[in-house]
Amino acid sequence: MATGSLGLQGRDRVLWLSEEDVETLVEPLALVDAIERAFVAFHHGVLANPQQTRIDDTARGANYVAFPSYWADRDLFCVKVLAGIDANRSRGLPFLHSINVLVDAATGVPAAVIASAGLTGWRTAATSGVALRHLGRSGAAWESSVLACRLAPTSLC
Repeated sequence: MATGSLGLQGRDRVLWLSEEDVETLVEPLALVDAIERAFVAFHHGVLANPQQTRIDDTARGANYVAFPSYWADRDLFCVKVLAGIDANRSRGLPFLHSINVLVDAATGVPAAVIASAGLTGWRTAATSGVALRHLGRSGAAWESSVLACRLAPTSLC
């Protein structure tokens, strides 16, 4: 069986990561570095982040969104799938639910399904970390701001 650049060999190799897994595995400062590499790749045209596809169901008070991305030199294709349902609040559920589906672009083999509510929070915090790294006062301890940004109950960053 052919193996893609991510070393995957078939459907039975799909990695499933829960919200708890994401919280355990994320290394905040490494994520800041990864987000910065993604910004550089986007600038150089090797990371594509096309427009989202959004469906609004006003009768239901819901929206469904797909966010595709493709990182050519890393052989990664990813789609974030998000659903926002107004009625979930009264059901005691979060308004938003989302997952990321990661695919080996060389083979098309699914690589991972990642719960992404927490990951989105970390990405937002890491994006702020990149900005603070480059725009903050020289010598400022911006690293603690990344964690504070992630832990804030609402995104202030």
